Formats: sequence, C-alpha cells, structure tokens
Amino acid sequence: MRRGVKNTRDEGIESDIMITTTEAKKGIDILGQIASRHRRILTPEALKFFAELQREFNPRRLELLAKRAERQREINRGEMPDFLRETRAIREGDWKVDPVPADLQDRRVEITPSMAVDTQSQGNSQ
Repeated sequence: MRRGVKNTRDEGIESDIMITTTEAKKGIDILGQIASRHRRILTPEALKFFAELQREFNPRRLELLAKRAERQREINRGEMPDFLRETRAIREGDWKVDPVPADLQDRRVEITPSMAVDTQSQGNSQ
C-alpha cells in the first residue's frame, strides 16, 4: 500500500512523491509540498538514511540541547564560563612551551600581481 500527497502543479511545485507506509513507519512523514526538483535529493534511500540518522543521533542531540539551555540559564544568572576543574593541575603545573621559531615570528605576506593565480590559464575554466 502506498500513500502520497495529492499531485498539484502550483507555482512549479509538484507534490506527487510517494512514500510506502513501511517507510513512513520508519519515521518519515512529509508534511508539506515538495517541488519536483527536490525528488533528486529526497529519494526513498535518502529519506531512509535520514530516518536512520535521526534514530541514531536524536537522543544525544536532545541531550546536548538541554545542556545548552541549562548552561544559558546559568550564564543568565551571572555565572561566568571558566576552565574545567579536571584540568586545574595542567594549568597550574610547572611547564613551558618552546619559544616561537624565528621563521614564524614575522608572518607578513605580500601578494603581488605575479603571485595571483589565473584559474583559466591553469585549465580550470568552467
């Protein structure tokens, strides 16, 4: 059994993409009209892949969004960002970085016309 959206041709939109009920049960519901040019992208395989990604990663995505909202509430209450407690020993440790190498100390670059790349002469014309 197949279900689809009524075929309408309105302002270049053609909504006759069909999705099997099996695919729909896997988490795909197309709620709006789909332009005919989108059929190349919204293939059954692509929709199936998207549903798999959603099932796999949505719980973690929602968890991260909740943590983000909580962190924003903390900042709104006046709590400022800080370093992680578990990295304190590293920050307070007795260590140094090597000096910056001489060739990196003066990093000015001058671009002259002779350095410009002409993509058409390189065979990259479109």
